[in-house]
Amino acid sequence: MIGRACRGVSRAGAMDHVLGYTGLLDITMRIGPEGQEDRSMRKSFETFTPIGPAVLTADAVPDPSALTLRLARNGEQCQSGGLDELIVDVPDLIVRASALVPLRPGDVIATGTPGGVGPIVPGDRLTLTVDGVGDLVMDVRRRAW
Repeated sequence: MIGRACRGVSRAGAMDHVLGYTGLLDITMRIGPEGQEDRSMRKSFETFTPIGPAVLTADAVPDPSALTLRLARNGEQCQSGGLDELIVDVPDLIVRASALVPLRPGDVIATGTPGGVGPIVPGDRLTLTVDGVGDLVMDVRRRAW
């Protein structure tokens, strides 16, 4: 999460703009081969990107690559990974994002997901655990309206 505005920041200065770290569930609608897929909309539904439950401030994380996350579906771990496994590390994510758009306090940059992505259905409970942040719990439900 960005804490200080930047645009076109260098790798050396990128981490100076970080407020902290939190959890984010990057939910994506999957459409089978029979349907038309609107790629611009499949991540854009009202409950698809829960964030939290708290922000671990940057001063508490001297090395973000040491953070790990785990995702459980209905109590069974299905994903696990460390930020040290990222294809693009946190400083480079900030450099790349700030080259495209100005970053402002409160902006969130998602890192991607570890292997183990799978379908979710109504009734599932997802629990994302990020070291030092806590558990982000999401109950999957059908839309009520």
